Amino acid sequence: MLDPETQTPSRRRLMGFSSMPLLMPTRAIAIASLVFVLLLLIPATEAQAHPSPAASPATSPPSAAADPASSMVATACMPSVARPGGASYVAATVRSFLEKTAASESITKLVVFNMDEDPARHAELNDLARELAGHPRVEFRMNRTTEVVAPRKQTHGDSLERVRWRSKEAMDYSDVLERCLEESDTDFVIMLQDDLDFDEDFATSLEWLDVNLLQNKQFSGTWCTVSLFDPEFVHEKKGRRPYLRKLKNSNMQARVFSRLGGAAFASFIKSYFDESPVDWLCDHFCKAVKRITWVKVPLVVQHVGSVSSFEGNRQRGKGQGILEENHGKDGSAGSDGEPEGGDGNEESGAEATPSGAVTASPENAASESGANEKEEL
Repeated sequence: MLDPETQTPSRRRLMGFSSMPLLMPTRAIAIASLVFVLLLLIPATEAQAHPSPAASPATSPPSAAADPASSMVATACMPSVARPGGASYVAATVRSFLEKTAASESITKLVVFNMDEDPARHAELNDLARELAGHPRVEFRMNRTTEVVAPRKQTHGDSLERVRWRSKEAMDYSDVLERCLEESDTDFVIMLQDDLDFDEDFATSLEWLDVNLLQNKQFSGTWCTVSLFDPEFVHEKKGRRPYLRKLKNSNMQARVFSRLGGAAFASFIKSYFDESPVDWLCDHFCKAVKRITWVKVPLVVQHVGSVSSFEGNRQRGKGQGILEENHGKDGSAGSDGEPEGGDGNEESGAEATPSGAVTASPENAASESGANEKEEL
């Protein structure tokens, strides 16, 4: 879809949401699709409020040699809460982010949100905010702006305590995502959890995605979100040329959203926050709009937390993924688990050539047939 004034791909096309078919087997899917359609009907003046730097008089798609920072610029946002037993990872996570993105032009800054029910209880984050006050690349929001909403139902056989925890986690994600979009002027946001270690290549991930996903006409219309983590690929050899795979294991460690997609998902969460964990909700949302969550492999973040914010849960540490050790004990995978029936993002390969172009066709990448086979294209 070309912008009638510039004859270049429109902003919505660049973000991967040029059209949105309706799929209505359930009320949730119908509402998700409707939200996207309504967002896509926003007048052109909204797009002009955040013009894409990629717009140019050229009529052909940019090549792999194009300026890598030309269009995909993001603000990173991170919700954080105090964990049981005094365990905390947020200070190390923020320092790792600052170290690995010091020279990045595509990731503008990190905003950390204290989402604890009692913000004063999150001692490490309060200390970190004082220590880094005035830092040009990190900001802190130290108070909640919304009340904790009680769940309306119990699902997946979870205890009431677990449902309350995951419902709060989902609503916190929605709140932070909306605040991140409101406060930033970038066309993309990266939502990060607070127990990560960042790889050297994290800072250049957006440049790679810009060329190989955003500006690649074969793939730009296929994506819902991009995950920078998937425990399926934690042992993938570092240093090999990057490629794209469909998300295999549900998680919300590090997700890239477009402005329109992020706003739609935040609204979706508000309607279904107590139905499922937030990672499942994201899977259902992407399936509803018939789009794919791609994973950039090799991974550029690692999950290092072993203590969950839900008391009693233990998580596997670095190099072991993020699935909880008590997975399934109460009839639920919980957050960071895999929903029954899969997540709609079954595995498929799309490997990059040395020049950086993705070689797999979107038809092969999006195919459901043979989805569980491990392809190396």
